[in-house]
Amino acid sequence: MVRSSTPVHAVIGAIVGVVLSFLPFSTVLGGAASGFLEGRDARRGTVSGALAGAIMTVPIAGVLFLFLGLFGFGAALSGFPVEGFALVLFFVLTFGIATCLYTIGGAAVGGFVGSMLAAEYPDERRRLQRSIGLTPASDADTLSRGPDRREPDAEFEAERRGTELEPESERRHERDRR
Repeated sequence: MVRSSTPVHAVIGAIVGVVLSFLPFSTVLGGAASGFLEGRDARRGTVSGALAGAIMTVPIAGVLFLFLGLFGFGAALSGFPVEGFALVLFFVLTFGIATCLYTIGGAAVGGFVGSMLAAEYPDERRRLQRSIGLTPASDADTLSRGPDRREPDAEFEAERRGTELEPESERRHERDRR
């Protein structure tokens, strides 16, 4: 299921991808930005990156349709044979589909990588979200947590290592013994 902040993260990732379009694989960078903002869940990061890629295809599709419209209008005025126009249309559509696959696929891979980076650097993710005006959901959870509740990052680390967290009371008891 897509969270409500996913479209916002996808738009931010698409903007990053379009601004960096002069770089090769800018779609991967835009997807990575989107996935990083989305969080450490790889599935959500990949979905957010794919949405960013879909948004990035809008300017590309606009240029393709403009080219096709201008070329089609010029071909109609010059008496260009219909078969030639069909061949050009085939190549333009093939190029458009390949571009969409490259853009959406590259951004989805970037979203996956971004979510992995978010898992590695949770503090930087929170700092970035605060600096651009997005408040992560984990901050609201942290404020409402009582003293016996575990932090989500500690749970994630314990799950990643394959160990269980000890209860808060045992951690306090261990701290007091030292």
